[in-house]
Amino acid sequence: MKAKALLTSIMMLAAVTLFAQEENAPVKKYGFKSAIAKINTQMLGRTIESTAYVDNYGAQTSQVVEMNIPLKGDVKSATIVRDGKSYTVNYTSKKIEVTDAVEQPNLLNPTDADKEKYKIKELAEDTVLGKTCVVYSLESDYNGTPSTMTIWSYKGYPMKTEIDTGILKVSTEVTAFEENADIPQDVLEIPDYKIKKKK
Repeated sequence: MKAKALLTSIMMLAAVTLFAQEENAPVKKYGFKSAIAKINTQMLGRTIESTAYVDNYGAQTSQVVEMNIPLKGDVKSATIVRDGKSYTVNYTSKKIEVTDAVEQPNLLNPTDADKEKYKIKELAEDTVLGKTCVVYSLESDYNGTPSTMTIWSYKGYPMKTEIDTGILKVSTEVTAFEENADIPQDVLEIPDYKIKKKK
């Protein structure tokens, strides 16, 4: 159970699912209205491919994963973040777990409070897929799992991330990115499945 919980924590960190804000909030999470990103995650010797959808400047996000799990077969799942909640949707088993969204600093305009809390340091500038990114280092702690992160931020969006918990190392990188894309609204909808609230 501990291993499963740690793996879940790392996946959430790897997704870098930042705290959702209201659509009309004065501070926007990203410097673009919408985007579709293909993401490659390297973890535990495995490569996991996913598709991320961003809408309303980051007020709504969804990250969809389709993968083959030993003893379970092909599984399709998504993490949908909206209205301050994170919904882990398993389309295969038709189940949903809901928690409060994970709060992380806004890297579009880091505040002094976030810089102090997460020990944010601006390291350099670099490019990913031709996009100029600000490279930050920061520290985070999710469910008792401390980690150090390096994030390549394009208009606040993580184009590349390296995470080290001291036990596991995880890296993610965007392999395709469409800015101001038309987002299929069904990917942001919460299915009518049985919901389990997770503490």
